[in-house]
Amino acid sequence: MIQTTRRTDHALLRKIALLSIVALLVLKVIGVVMRGPSPIVLDAAEYWELAGRVADGDWLLTGAPIAYRTPGYTWFVGLFRMLSDQPLFALVCSQAVLWIATIGLTASMAVDLSGNRGAGWIVLATSTVMVSAVTYVSAILTETVFVFLIVFHLWAVIRHAKRPSAVLGLMVGLSLGLAILVRPIAMLIWIADGIYLSVSYTH
Repeated sequence: MIQTTRRTDHALLRKIALLSIVALLVLKVIGVVMRGPSPIVLDAAEYWELAGRVADGDWLLTGAPIAYRTPGYTWFVGLFRMLSDQPLFALVCSQAVLWIATIGLTASMAVDLSGNRGAGWIVLATSTVMVSAVTYVSAILTETVFVFLIVFHLWAVIRHAKRPSAVLGLMVGLSLGLAILVRPIAMLIWIADGIYLSVSYTH
């Protein structure tokens, strides 16, 4: 009876701790969002201008010399310029959600790879004191979306290695394709994917 009560108390404390950490993360992101979008200058100004072309229907960006810039993030911003009356605020809120989702996926990967729930707690707790990463939420820059896509891709690869399925396989390919469209450097990740999956399947 006493052991059962202790287990219940420990489970309750874990839930309270988890809710507290999530609340801190959400409050931190809300604080950044409420400051408003970062100034639209340099790269941000270029993304904003190209996104305007997308909003006007030029999805292939045929009217702009962009041979050096992949279109993924431009399309992402363009959707908000096309669909929202307040595109900047909607974009910042969307990136805030992606940032929180990235933390959750990272914690999940830590648990999957280590087999220890404590690893997930370390990721969540550490995230509450991170400062620089969350500041990109309010900027018209690729960082938040790109990191989310890479982390989601790695999470899908790990899950697919454990329990292969068509759905997870589709997630692996789709997330990598989208990440490449945001930043071409992601195309090299398939090498690490192949090594990890090969090792996983042989053990």
